[in-house]
Amino acid sequence: MQQLLILVLLFTFSLTYVCAQSCNSYGNYNNNNYSKKDYKENRAPQKTIFVEWQGNGIGKSINFDSRFSGGSNGLGLRVGLGATDLELSDASDVTYAALTIPAAINYIIGKRRHGIEAGVGYTTILDKNSNDHEGQAFLNLGYRFKPKRSGILFRFTYTPTFDESEIQFGKTGISLGWAF
Repeated sequence: MQQLLILVLLFTFSLTYVCAQSCNSYGNYNNNNYSKKDYKENRAPQKTIFVEWQGNGIGKSINFDSRFSGGSNGLGLRVGLGATDLELSDASDVTYAALTIPAAINYIIGKRRHGIEAGVGYTTILDKNSNDHEGQAFLNLGYRFKPKRSGILFRFTYTPTFDESEIQFGKTGISLGWAF
């Protein structure tokens, strides 16, 4: 379990490092060699850290999200770590927490501070009482209030989930975080 957590954290930080190295020039807008269009294309991809209730993390989760290209719109990756309460259907009806790892590819389109987010992903559920692989695929459609460069981020998402036995519609998530 600890090895998996360390692996997820190393992956997240290495992704941040790779994105930062690929965008080493933020575009010097004051220099006459760059136009306004060049400045927008050469700036660093927006990264966010946010807490989500319900949604893809099933319960509560903390997530890292980054765009692949410059700015706050476009294709991106999201990975998180969370916990949820699961109820066992045995005679004791025990409720306990399970670790969840949501991961998704998403796309954001919008102007200025408002965006529409759409994505697809998978949430792995690590249950301490089961050796079976558990998880669920999900679709994501939502609204994202994002800062121009850095600041408070707000998300509201509609998240239908799919697993081996059923499709669940009507799941929603709400997020609050910081973009930089």
